[in-house]
Amino acid sequence: MALTELSPRSSQTQSSTWCKICGIRQAEDALVCTEAGADAVGLNFYAASPRALSITEAEAVATAVSISRVGLFVDPDTRLVDQAISRCSLDLLQFHGEEDPEFCEAFALPYIKAVRVRPGVDIRSVQDRYANAWALLLDSHVDGLRGGTGVQFDWDSWPCDLEIPLILAGGLTPDNVADAINSLRPAGVDVSGGVEGSVRGEKDPNLIRKFLTEVRRVGR
Repeated sequence: MALTELSPRSSQTQSSTWCKICGIRQAEDALVCTEAGADAVGLNFYAASPRALSITEAEAVATAVSISRVGLFVDPDTRLVDQAISRCSLDLLQFHGEEDPEFCEAFALPYIKAVRVRPGVDIRSVQDRYANAWALLLDSHVDGLRGGTGVQFDWDSWPCDLEIPLILAGGLTPDNVADAINSLRPAGVDVSGGVEGSVRGEKDPNLIRKFLTEVRRVGR
């Protein structure tokens, strides 16, 4: 199933690879994402991340967005998620912690469950457990980090026979995303650090545009 068949605000056709630019902190960068053809922007509510936003900061970014708004959380309390949904008009939730399916499904919004890929992780079992997820996001496992690692996992471990849509993350850049899409045929791709400049957490508009150009060039 293609993600764009489900996305409530997708700007692309059903045959395109869904694309989210995550860790957006400035309204100007949100506008670049929209104009360059992204399907979604990610607002990070994980306080330990260099891309973290307060609810007030995220609200200011969200007002500039006309595509899907995705809230990223790591083992949050219910109150934080409820506030983010209400004040930032979120369309999707993304959980990167140890949240159980019951928690993920408690907010009446579609959700993405992140899976940190490493030896021994049974992605099929994760699919079975989170069967109601909108998608699974496969990311790299780096101790102490919950996404935005800039590290690529072993693509040979990519599962090709799951029923749930899969989003590829981890170490993607404008230089490798086309090869990733051609090789793995993910339903979607997600980038954060790969479109940042020398300062971690600060997006580079030119890299955003280049990344999205590559996705649209090969995305099916």
